[in-house]
Amino acid sequence: MASANIINNALRIEQPRIITLVEIQYVTVTKRYNNLEKTSVGDGSYYTWGGNNYNCIALKTEIKGGQNIAGELATASLMISSIDKENSDFLNVGDVGNRIVIITKTYEGLIAATDFIDRYKYKINKPGYDDRTRNITYDLIPIASEFMSDIPIFIRDRNRCGFKFDANGTDAIAAMTCGW
Repeated sequence: MASANIINNALRIEQPRIITLVEIQYVTVTKRYNNLEKTSVGDGSYYTWGGNNYNCIALKTEIKGGQNIAGELATASLMISSIDKENSDFLNVGDVGNRIVIITKTYEGLIAATDFIDRYKYKINKPGYDDRTRNITYDLIPIASEFMSDIPIFIRDRNRCGFKFDANGTDAIAAMTCGW
């Protein structure tokens, strides 16, 4: 459920821009990034949301599809540009596979952890780092796909009742849901 702040910002005539917050939970440390160039907070290099500081850096997220008829959830990709030496060494030395990535979208200016438009939780499936461009690219898989191998899909078929059909017509629920 959207918070009152999110609803109020969505109903404004001139909305603030939507920002993307990325939290990567490595084994020993949690790295936090946002897609703003500069903020009005402190020295402008970070954005505070939910009591945590998110470093301003060029990043891009892309969802590669939606839930399909087989119940598979959409994969995503995350690209972070111009990673500094400390973070590139961490990526090259550390074990980043299967680490949790949380991608949150919110309006700029909102700082409470309950004020978000949407939030997705992924695991890093395949990391990649390009030394020449200093870009990190992660292929992400939804964390729900790990423990929900078959997402419930109920395609309504007019020739089949979703409940056990009551042949003599005395069952009230069958009569309300399966009128044919």
